[in-house]
Amino acid sequence: MEPKKPLDEAAVLALATACVEAQRARSVLLRAELASITKSFGRLGKDARKTVIDELRRVVPWDEIPERLMRQSRRLVRGSFRASLTARSLRGSRTHAPEWLLNSKVHCLPFIDRLEIPRPQVLLSEVSSGSLQPTAGVVVKPVRGAGSRGVFLVPSLVEIFQPKAEKTLHSWEEMLVAMRQALKAGDVSSDSWIMEELILPEHGSLNSGRDFKFYSFYGRVELVLEIQRNPEIRYAWWDRKGRRVDTGKYSDKLMTGSGLVPGDVETAERVSYEIPAPFIRIDFLRSANGLVFGEFTPRPGNYHKFNRSTDERLGRSFANAEGRLVADLLNGKRFDTFRSQFLVDAAASRVS
Repeated sequence: MEPKKPLDEAAVLALATACVEAQRARSVLLRAELASITKSFGRLGKDARKTVIDELRRVVPWDEIPERLMRQSRRLVRGSFRASLTARSLRGSRTHAPEWLLNSKVHCLPFIDRLEIPRPQVLLSEVSSGSLQPTAGVVVKPVRGAGSRGVFLVPSLVEIFQPKAEKTLHSWEEMLVAMRQALKAGDVSSDSWIMEELILPEHGSLNSGRDFKFYSFYGRVELVLEIQRNPEIRYAWWDRKGRRVDTGKYSDKLMTGSGLVPGDVETAERVSYEIPAPFIRIDFLRSANGLVFGEFTPRPGNYHKFNRSTDERLGRSFANAEGRLVADLLNGKRFDTFRSQFLVDAAASRVS
């Protein structure tokens, strides 16, 4: 059970120390038990080996399985989306991996335009909050932000919805106050904003709005998250064939959802196949005429909350995508649409 209020510094440090000590004791015991299993595994009968493997896969973290035991059973070798994405994020933050070049809400747009994917019209870009004039039918969002922090949907000047807070504001001035509060709280890193066209399936109806977030593995979508943000946030998970799936995330906020329509997955996969990266989430908005591009997300929030089966499934997808990507690179695929923008941008930044 989470504490009702933040802990003080001493309590946090003590809790961290307790976690380390508990994990250390657990690891020592687990490794001793796994060593004993490994020594005897080869002598077990077929049915007993299967039972042992099933039990270990169910409860033992993938990175605790001894290498020798893995050699004795390939079924113990399993993927982990959490591990793959964490490692990729570390490399990306240091080497400017391709998916992180797309992370900018502004600089990714020429790439999307070259692929002829519909997107909202950008009215203002990288301006301060004080430069924004009252405008209806728009979205105001920070240039740098995630998880809907600092995002405002403005169907009219007397109905401005703040998704993260699940709150409706009733004037432009209220929105400006909320923007300043987001900056002060650190939810938004800088006073730099984008104003763009508000996309809705039904004009003026925030309740009809849907986000669709495609977990894309180099040309193949494996998972789709549908989000309703108004009047309260709700979620639905789908596989690539439009079947409902349980991922372990947002279990207390699920909805029936509107689901996928023919062509949705193919649109996301066409974009993903032009990006030289094993994974990126591609976020779209539902309009009356189909999907409209929203943004790229290299590292989805709270990806550690997926249940074990989803983590393994997406981990395998990640590994398979890496294999396909390497094969295409070795066979000479140039990714010209991607290179035409980002190699020029990289060269310009070095000159400046």
